[in-house]
Amino acid sequence: MGQTNTQSCRIPHHVAIITDGNGRWATRRGLPRSIGHKVGAKSVKDITEACADTGVKILTWYVFSVENWKRDKAEVDYLMRLFTKFLRDWREEIFAKGIRFHHLGLKSGLPEELIHEIELTEEKTIHNSKMVVNIALNYSGKTEILNAARSIVRDVQVNKLKYDDINEMTFENYLYTAGQSDPTF
Repeated sequence: MGQTNTQSCRIPHHVAIITDGNGRWATRRGLPRSIGHKVGAKSVKDITEACADTGVKILTWYVFSVENWKRDKAEVDYLMRLFTKFLRDWREEIFAKGIRFHHLGLKSGLPEELIHEIELTEEKTIHNSKMVVNIALNYSGKTEILNAARSIVRDVQVNKLKYDDINEMTFENYLYTAGQSDPTF
């Protein structure tokens, strides 16, 4: 008799991916940077579906940092239109697959049409539970920490929180990913 592998495949609970290099990928192939971003968007869909099918419970995509606003205006405008279309086209698909959408980052500064699509997608998928997909769009870690610290100070000032109760767990509850596990390695 052959041996069986008793060690099961361990699926991570939370996976985080930084989308980087799509424009450079296209440029190296003599294509416009926009093609690289479009191909990257398709990869987001494919990888998200694969993660949901294999049992990953949380998937975080870092797609546009606050620093990305420094890019060429035409490229940023293209990306904002791409994100808007992406959400509009993807919403029903992730809803049907039981995937919940969660935006991480600042909505201020984003085009109104994109904010509308973010909010519609969050509302539509709020009760889905197969997997959470976080999209970090207009995101900055420093801004997230600053907003969490400000919220903690405000809650201490209004006696909603005691100074002595502030610890690592308390701080985690003020982050954009409150209630979610950290990415696993």
